[in-house]
Amino acid sequence: MAEERFKTKYPGVDFVLINKTGHKEKKDKSYIVTWYDKNIGKNRSERVGREWRDGMTPAKANLRRVELIRGASTRKEERKIKRAEKENRWILDKISEEYIESNPSLRGTRVYKNIWDNYIGPNFGHLTPEEVEESEVNELKNFLLGDRYSNKFSKCYFKKNPGKYPDSFKGYSKSYVNNILEIIRRTTNWGSNNIKVNGKYIKGLSFRVKMIKNVNNEKTGYLSIEQRGALIKAAKEYPYKPIGNLILFLFSTGCRKGEAFRLRWQDIKWDEGIIELSETKSGAKQYIPLTETVRNLLNNHHESFPPKDDCPYVFPSKNGKMLIDIRKTAKTIFKNAGLPEDFRIHDLRHAYACALAESGISIEVISKLLRHHSIAITEKRYVRYSPKYLGKEAEVIGKIFEEATGEVKMGKVLPFPKKS
Repeated sequence: MAEERFKTKYPGVDFVLINKTGHKEKKDKSYIVTWYDKNIGKNRSERVGREWRDGMTPAKANLRRVELIRGASTRKEERKIKRAEKENRWILDKISEEYIESNPSLRGTRVYKNIWDNYIGPNFGHLTPEEVEESEVNELKNFLLGDRYSNKFSKCYFKKNPGKYPDSFKGYSKSYVNNILEIIRRTTNWGSNNIKVNGKYIKGLSFRVKMIKNVNNEKTGYLSIEQRGALIKAAKEYPYKPIGNLILFLFSTGCRKGEAFRLRWQDIKWDEGIIELSETKSGAKQYIPLTETVRNLLNNHHESFPPKDDCPYVFPSKNGKMLIDIRKTAKTIFKNAGLPEDFRIHDLRHAYACALAESGISIEVISKLLRHHSIAITEKRYVRYSPKYLGKEAEVIGKIFEEATGEVKMGKVLPFPKKS
């Protein structure tokens, strides 16, 4: 049954009576305008609002009719435009997904996703790059550096995670915070250089991300021979043997802790003499040699702690699940070994590299054992900080002196020319 229309004093402006919102027994006027659309050559009509709910009047409805006659978009067309804009609205979460998908060989994908999911996505993921404000990024930076109460990010995290950030929380290192800022900068820059909407590149950030200056990343974790011995002894004597064995494994292989946490017995290729790392920093499978030392360590570990059917991990937690964190336990072992207070689990990887360098192993070999992308990374981060390695390299000056004085003859030594 068609609704009965009532005319107003304005041509093309009518209304119908409908139930009032929240009051079914009362009626409200819903105004309808009708006009001739020259573009399609026929009459069109549209509801423009209600009297009680929207404050619509016959005069306002008539003004809307004039706008439509002049070519304004209808409500339906405006909704369609908004949907299209929403589909073409490149928010940071969407840019991040496209960035990862377009760069399958991206190194550190797992770390990138972890940082994005924990810090960037929850705070800026719903915004486009041009909507991100510099003050907001600076507030996030301050929170990550240890400011828990004076900005909205700290208050938000404290409210959502009351037990996650205790009063002793002092923030993250400057280098780690710079990593987070760099991911924001890199992702938004990639979007503004690679993503187009209607033939135009999307806009990037309206400001330049300011990194933290004077960051010292040259911590190496170098250990002397005495310190290495003390570490091995402390790990072997630790009461909970599985964790002690894990520390020895990290120091014997140079593995990252996450790689060791995810290591399964099926990844140990006993006959082939290799260990397969399926989930690495680069995201690709990698391999490390199963040396005699590591083989004996794993054999003893297998005999002492035989794997259960429902637990595939080599170094599982006490409840048979994958390990997540051993910082407190590791700190105890490091303290028992008399190592520096700031010695970290990752420093075992550094110590492994420095020990190899001291023994005369070439940079090329160490780089392959650490599975670095380039030799330059190995030299910069590890080898050049090993004092004894540098000492051996510096010993070359002795040979240079001997050659210069003629004590060592590398070939025919010509005499000094006589004065004429």
